[in-house]
Amino acid sequence: MKPTPITSRPTHRPFGLLILAASLACSASTASAQVPPAQPGAEDTLVLTPFTVSAAQDKGYRASNSVSGSRINTPIKDLPFALQAFTEEFISDINPHELFDVVRYSPGVTTRNGDFAAGNAGNFAIRGFATGSNPLRNGFAGPPIIDSVNVARVEVVKGPASFLYGQLAPGGLVNIITKRPQSYRQTTLRQEIGTDDYLRTQLDTTGPIADTKVFYRMAGSWQNDFQYYKPYEAKQWDLAPSALWQVTPNANISVDFEHFAKKENPPLMMIPNIAFPTPVGYPYAQYLGPAYPVPQNFNTSDNADFRNSLFDNLVVNAEAKIGEHWNARAAYAYLFRKIDFYTHGNFSLGNTATTNSGDIPATATLPIILQKNAMGRRPRELQEDGFTHTYEAEATGLYQFGGVSARFLFGYQKDKIRSNSATWQSPTSVWPRPWDLSNPATWDRNAPLLTKGSADLPLTASSQADIDTTAYWGGVTLGFLGDRLTVLAGSRHTETENNSFNKITGARNPIFNRAKSTPQVGVLYKVTDEISAFVSASESFVPNNSLLRILGVPTTPAEPTVGKGWDAGFKAALKSGKLSGTISYYDVRNTNIIQNVVGFAANGNTVFTDFQSGEQESKGVELDAVFAPIDSWQIYASYSHQNPVYTKNPAFPILEGKPLEGTTKNLANMWTKYRFLEGGLKGGFIGGGFTWQSKQQVRLENPDLFYPSYALFDVLAGYEFKWHNHPVTIDLAGKNLANKNYLPSNNSRGQPRRFILSFSTKL
Repeated sequence: MKPTPITSRPTHRPFGLLILAASLACSASTASAQVPPAQPGAEDTLVLTPFTVSAAQDKGYRASNSVSGSRINTPIKDLPFALQAFTEEFISDINPHELFDVVRYSPGVTTRNGDFAAGNAGNFAIRGFATGSNPLRNGFAGPPIIDSVNVARVEVVKGPASFLYGQLAPGGLVNIITKRPQSYRQTTLRQEIGTDDYLRTQLDTTGPIADTKVFYRMAGSWQNDFQYYKPYEAKQWDLAPSALWQVTPNANISVDFEHFAKKENPPLMMIPNIAFPTPVGYPYAQYLGPAYPVPQNFNTSDNADFRNSLFDNLVVNAEAKIGEHWNARAAYAYLFRKIDFYTHGNFSLGNTATTNSGDIPATATLPIILQKNAMGRRPRELQEDGFTHTYEAEATGLYQFGGVSARFLFGYQKDKIRSNSATWQSPTSVWPRPWDLSNPATWDRNAPLLTKGSADLPLTASSQADIDTTAYWGGVTLGFLGDRLTVLAGSRHTETENNSFNKITGARNPIFNRAKSTPQVGVLYKVTDEISAFVSASESFVPNNSLLRILGVPTTPAEPTVGKGWDAGFKAALKSGKLSGTISYYDVRNTNIIQNVVGFAANGNTVFTDFQSGEQESKGVELDAVFAPIDSWQIYASYSHQNPVYTKNPAFPILEGKPLEGTTKNLANMWTKYRFLEGGLKGGFIGGGFTWQSKQQVRLENPDLFYPSYALFDVLAGYEFKWHNHPVTIDLAGKNLANKNYLPSNNSRGQPRRFILSFSTKL
């Protein structure tokens, strides 16, 4: 019997919540009948501050402003660095299954999903550098898994951005902007049904509460995931209520909450690997590469395996205008996370349940298994939980000194993070018999679910880490020549303290104290009213609050990883904004890199050795553009060429000049949609696009081995009409039409061909 999931809601409860929310929305609409309804997009009742990005000026796929690029609402064309902002309409049209389905359209972004988080994590590489952290949510710490029902915008900021957001990798960051309450009343219902038992229901309702200055929004969804893989079953639900009180015309208070839960029984796991010695001279250990072909829908999980994920987000934010020149805000954010994960997978061929001692003997009912074909099975349970408290205050002031404009930004942030992790792992004596991947008759998925804490599944690791971070930042943006010339300069000072210990032995690790100031400068000049040139330079750092390992044994403290980079390019907004885009050239360097080299202990367990030395560099060109030839036709396209390599590596000089793990040189994509505005097809629309990436380097242990290039093609067709005076949309989406069997990153697998039929209406 499987354990009770971490959330005790029955599977039908999400439908009940959606129905309840819809009833509340209708009640609110009835109670507020005396309030003249505003039109969608109208924000006259809600006074926006410089800290809030507005979608009112967005047009189709073209986003006008961003809040991620400078922490205040700024036109994208005025930011002196590359940034992509994906609008709510674009996100809705591509109908993403996960966050990577959106950010892959940003030039230079690839996925790093794999290992035990395959299919669930927002783990990306930007410009060749792994982000190393989850995407941000409204500028605060966020969970790795999202549901699109509450996503209004996805913004990708390029380059080292520690001035803006603290501890980050040098490639850039992803920031998710959630939906806000609106002053108009609107309820949107959407039902999706797809191949392989896919089913999804979602609700989004917003509006004023009676005749008050309080506005609400309720977004919720329930989803039964594609049941393509065998075995695999996953259900998820998301509930995101929010409220905004316009206290005065110059002040507001908002509260946003989101609960996301996902239950997988069993989960979809990484693809099986084959283990063999690496080429002479490369880092020791064994290369892990894809095994010989198995069915595309093959899953390594047993029937008893499970993964339950739970995330709660709360943000309380107060904003006010102070005097003639200043605006201020104070915010508190809370993130709770819990993951309970049980698996039998060992995933490596040639690495068996004992000590690589040879072939697996035959039994009375099963044949001999050659060691090279044997994939070990290893029962274990992993639990991770923790929380993040964030306290933040910011102030921005706008002044005019003669012909010079000046916008100042000052801020303070305090983070308190606690992380707990525990592992229960069975001894080799009770490991199930390995599988022979060449013989499906040996794939016994009925191994029993062991009880954690028992002799068969003892606690083998348990730790707790507390990280306190304090940051101060200040910056100024100066405008000269009637704001034709813009100069941005700022710096953040960050201090971190990490205190961790082993909960089994009580042994405490050294307390890590790290401090770093990270500056950023940028210049943008408007060559014409439609074309601007820019150049920027910035730094980033990751404190690395850990001990380096040798064969899994912690040794010396790691040093902070420091990134430095610059961008130069052009931005354009031509034909009254119908054609807009950015082209940039960049050079980013990252030093004090920690390299995790995988190996196997004598008992077959995976162990890691860490090396921290040398330098990585990524140079490249990025291009993105949004084009609307006519009002009914939209096109988004991007391309990037990058060359991320190891430039210095004293530990392994043979790696110098080789590509970084998991990187690819070329990426291109396009998405377009056309609406029929007249004739017999009036009300209809069609769309489609592709994403393509060149061959991808697989693993550090063998940087001369690559996954092949691949292209994916998607299509969309639909029809809009009115039914009882309510707008209705029916559309059909086709994903991966060619049913390409592809590998988007090491250990992870791509999604097969699938179709989704959707019905939506606005009330």
